[in-house]
Amino acid sequence: MASSLCLGSIAEARNVDMAHAKKLLDRYLAVGHPWIGAWCLRLPYTPAWDPWMAVQYHRPDLDEGMLSVSRQAI
Repeated sequence: MASSLCLGSIAEARNVDMAHAKKLLDRYLAVGHPWIGAWCLRLPYTPAWDPWMAVQYHRPDLDEGMLSVSRQAI
């Protein structure tokens, strides 16, 4: 599984807030490294429209990880 960063604007746009983009990139680089490690679901998968989802990411080489919990809004 790979991670990615979306800055929320079109890259070619002239009105891109580069200071905000840099801030988001710095935050992503500070906390994003567990996303390239091992991962596993912590709640069962369901095709329902309003489920909660929890995924645990772990980097055994760094002994670090994070838990991502979200809910799809209808």
